[in-house]
Amino acid sequence: MRSKPFSPIQFFYGPSWVCLSESFVNWIFDYLKEHPSFSEYLFNSLNPDESIFQTLLMMSPYKNTRHDYLHYIDWSEGPGKPRNSPNTLTLADYDKMMESGYLMARKFDMDVDKGIIYKLMKDI
Repeated sequence: MRSKPFSPIQFFYGPSWVCLSESFVNWIFDYLKEHPSFSEYLFNSLNPDESIFQTLLMMSPYKNTRHDYLHYIDWSEGPGKPRNSPNTLTLADYDKMMESGYLMARKFDMDVDKGIIYKLMKDI
């Protein structure tokens, strides 16, 4: 059974891998204790790991303290693409990815374009 949309909160999406300060983690625990419906909603959602911390951060007093984590990820929207899923990188993304200055990249799929993976292995 699907949940109804969660109140007036705007959800944000991003990577599953994050580094959180102790003060922000404490704020999260306090918020979740005061708003159990937020956790209940995410329990039944598709990608809570790619939205919970990002959404909480943007709702918190820490929203202007975020730092880049050096991953190249293309979250741009496209026809038929879910908003909460990063694009699969292909050879067409190679130059932008290499010029980004980021140390890591996501998301690759051998069934979509193995050429990008082989090019990265050869060049790096």
